[in-house]
Amino acid sequence: MGVAKDCAGRGLWRAAGLNAVHAAISAADAVCVRRLHERAAGEQHDEAADLLASSGAPDARDKALQFAAILDLKSRVAYEARPPTK
Repeated sequence: MGVAKDCAGRGLWRAAGLNAVHAAISAADAVCVRRLHERAAGEQHDEAADLLASSGAPDARDKALQFAAILDLKSRVAYEARPPTK
């Protein structure tokens, strides 16, 4: 998240958003590997949210919903022609 904050501080919103999304993906992977000894490896990120929800981690279902919301932003941040803003 440090890189995302640095990018945001410099007004690099697309870079900040993508770095934040990738930080969330890495965090979800870490929880799943720790708790389940596996991570979602498919192209469909909703599989990762489902796996996180089933991890048994504290508040896993709520965190999986937050994670899914973050993933929904990924395509918009990465591919929209108009750059994201604060």
